[in-house]
Amino acid sequence: MGAASRGWIGVVVGIVGCASEPDGGAYLDHEESADLEPFDVKADGIAPTFDRNRIVDQTFFEDTASVDAATVQAFLELTPYGTRSFLADEIVGDRMFAEALVDVATDFEINPVMLLSRIQVEQSLVSRTSRPSTHKVNFALGCGCPDGKVCNPAFEGIDKQLACAANVLRSKANESAAGTGQWRLGKAKKTLDGLTVTPTNHATAALYAYTPWVLQGQGGNWLVWNVTKKFVHHIETELEPPGDFIGSPCDDGDADACGFADGGDDGFCHAFAASEGFTAGFCSLDCAGFCPDRGTATTFCVELSAGAGSCVAKASAANGECDDIPGTRPLELPRFVGDSGAANTTALVCAP
Repeated sequence: MGAASRGWIGVVVGIVGCASEPDGGAYLDHEESADLEPFDVKADGIAPTFDRNRIVDQTFFEDTASVDAATVQAFLELTPYGTRSFLADEIVGDRMFAEALVDVATDFEINPVMLLSRIQVEQSLVSRTSRPSTHKVNFALGCGCPDGKVCNPAFEGIDKQLACAANVLRSKANESAAGTGQWRLGKAKKTLDGLTVTPTNHATAALYAYTPWVLQGQGGNWLVWNVTKKFVHHIETELEPPGDFIGSPCDDGDADACGFADGGDDGFCHAFAASEGFTAGFCSLDCAGFCPDRGTATTFCVELSAGAGSCVAKASAANGECDDIPGTRPLELPRFVGDSGAANTTALVCAP
């Protein structure tokens, strides 16, 4: 188990003395009306026609490699609702929300899209363009909020909500596999809306343990199925491959290199003399504390020039652990904080 895993497990262990399961809401008061429109399309891992006994495939439920943080960030930049989610700018600790979500999903062996769709099902936060109340964000997944009662402050914070939700899904799937769960593979059980469900996989059992409702066309696990299918279809068909962005190789003499901007700052080519004796370069942005992510390897702010921050790509499979950025190599460098107030930390990045 890696350090990230130990951190998330610590969050869960720290709150096990409280009721850690969500409230099992029916979601009949779902805010985003577009989610209640049947979405009849193909999406890998989810049947095109609703089957209350099989909400998603088991392989899909556990596919931690289905999306990375950069893809989730690109999804938030352009959601299936044709808008940019406020979550694209949300910071969780010292990480972007997309990175935090993928980290916790991976640690609990849950498909990150499952957590992303649950956030939409619970509070319609993905489709929101502006940040709602702090309370909504802090209890984004309903953990520690029993029906009709005040939310337990032990679960406050989107980091704890992500960890709690992922832990519940993983625990309930494991209980189904062990044959001990109230909801489990092959066992018929009635939902709170009076329908008999016999889960055909552990994933479906876990989803009913989280939300014991069918409510076809109205909420419950039908809504989970419909939203998850919508999200997967959007990722598969609508997210364009990224163009040049932070970490893309560039030629400083090319006027069209790094033709992107973020928050009023223009991208530029950071040129340097490579150890192999040639001049190399990669696209960057000025920064202090944080850098944007956009469909490529996740990024980090470091001090490449004295007293100034520059965005670089983190070493990842997306750039061949820096092999795809000529003249760079993986280096553990400190964050350039500047006047941002960001936490001091380090990251393995692609640097000269």
